[in-house]
Amino acid sequence: MFHVYVIKIGTHAIGIVSLAAEGYRFYAVTQTFSALEKQIFGSAEEARSAALALSTLG
Repeated sequence: MFHVYVIKIGTHAIGIVSLAAEGYRFYAVTQTFSALEKQIFGSAEEARSAALALSTLG
């Protein structure tokens, strides 16, 4: 079974996270969030919070 979540900030989809053996891996939609692709997160919400910290969207 796949566990994939769309990460949005406001109305903007900025990436997806997928559950892997080691945790949640982030895949960026735009270059703005590409730095998060090297990180593993404990939850989808943790990935969203990290994206929000990088965001200029809101």
